[in-house]
Amino acid sequence: MMSFPECLRLKWCYTALGLCVLMLFSSCEEKSKTGSQEKSVKEKYNVLFVSIDDLRPQLGCYGDSTVVSPNLDQFAKEATVFKRAYCQQALCSASRASILTGLRPETTGITGMYQKGMPVNEQFPDAYTLPENFKDNGYFSYSIGKVFHQMGGTDVGSDNVAKAWSEPAWNPNGVGPYGPKGMKRYWQKYDSLASTGADMKRLKSIPKVFYAENPDIPDNELPDGAMADKAIAMIRKFKKEDTNFFLALGFVKPHLPFVAPKKYWDLYKRDQISLAPNDFHPIGAPEYSMLQNIGIYKYEDAPPKDQNPTKEQALDAVHGYLACISYVDAQFQKVIDALKVQNLYDNTIIVVYGDHGYQVGEHNSWGTKHSNYESSTHAPLLIRIPNSKTLGKPVDNLVEFTDIYPTLKDYCNLSKPEKYTLEGMSLRPLFEQTGIAWKDAAFSTYPRQIPSVGRALGAGMVTDRYRLVKWEVPENTYLEYELYDHDIDPQENFNLINHPHYRDISEVLKLKMNTHTK
Repeated sequence: MMSFPECLRLKWCYTALGLCVLMLFSSCEEKSKTGSQEKSVKEKYNVLFVSIDDLRPQLGCYGDSTVVSPNLDQFAKEATVFKRAYCQQALCSASRASILTGLRPETTGITGMYQKGMPVNEQFPDAYTLPENFKDNGYFSYSIGKVFHQMGGTDVGSDNVAKAWSEPAWNPNGVGPYGPKGMKRYWQKYDSLASTGADMKRLKSIPKVFYAENPDIPDNELPDGAMADKAIAMIRKFKKEDTNFFLALGFVKPHLPFVAPKKYWDLYKRDQISLAPNDFHPIGAPEYSMLQNIGIYKYEDAPPKDQNPTKEQALDAVHGYLACISYVDAQFQKVIDALKVQNLYDNTIIVVYGDHGYQVGEHNSWGTKHSNYESSTHAPLLIRIPNSKTLGKPVDNLVEFTDIYPTLKDYCNLSKPEKYTLEGMSLRPLFEQTGIAWKDAAFSTYPRQIPSVGRALGAGMVTDRYRLVKWEVPENTYLEYELYDHDIDPQENFNLINHPHYRDISEVLKLKMNTHTK
């Protein structure tokens, strides 16, 4: 028989063994929990968010047969192409602020070109921007190039850097928007003006030089090539550090000046380039509806403001615009290749959009947007949600750029502060099935100073068939409408608002526009 001390010693051993087993199970359970948490973090989607400045839907995947855009066209086969996507204002600052806050310009109040470096949060204090939301949800949020309006972010040198980005936004210093010829001429003018003792503000307002140039230089001697290199470096960094990321990449072409390396110009032959067939103001539309004599007219090699471009000047502009699209197309592919090399492509949501439409001769407008017309508000939108059911399929539903933020929030399970209501709709149903009912209209705004009348808010509405534009100055009781029928006039060349055949439909559309709520 065991003595009492022996029994006590044996009991202590069993107790210790039990504690060890319990600790072992607890440790395994904690490791299991941690492993589960790590797995859930790793399974979160990354996001590559690509904006392309002034890119209208002139891509092969949108039916254009002139442009050379093989890489975006191939991506379209692996993504969802929204054929009828519309920005909320055809202006860089206003459109980007709307996209990145998920709010319409009427809400943000950002409807013009704001001061360089001024953050969205200072203009609209209630803004909770998309990159800030990703950052607050544990993502590494990073900006390269023109994401908000200004290169380097909304916000260089402001507190908004800390809010939007995990590190200060990156800007391609040391490369300029011009080719060697343009830069040489620019610095000649700069030095000449500086010798007069002009202050820095005056120096910064030096007139622009050449609006089209094709230097024989490497891709990364222009900003977009340098930005692609930086994006590739960041993708490698994210992979090495096993970090979920929201990478915003803002290409600056095909924005003026139309400068692209020579090899992209050489993709096009002059005799294969067509000029816009509707190089006239819409017939019956108010003169102020389309801004003219800006765009290429700001450059010293442009025609006088009271004259149309010569045929050669017009061809230079169109040729340069096409070459810039092809240049950006090649830079985009370099970044996509980097995702694939790092095995990140299949776990990354990729958004590609042009911030608004553009005119290169349409309605006799050269290198501008600035209207509520189809050519200004219709822009490309391609989104790749891995494993979605609509990959490679076009979507013909009307969508708005305010829908981008709620879509990414939905797929990435982002939280948001209370009382912040996004004004778009998640596009998730359109990724999961085709042929479903969706929005029956898309809306835009554009303010305009009307001579002898005052500042009017132009409002545009597009439906499956029609576009209605309203110009209103309430204090002057000024009201004017435009109506275009896309079935017979897809280029919007004839204002039909006063045509008796359209009297009833115009009243229906007016009611729809006037009862539209944000």
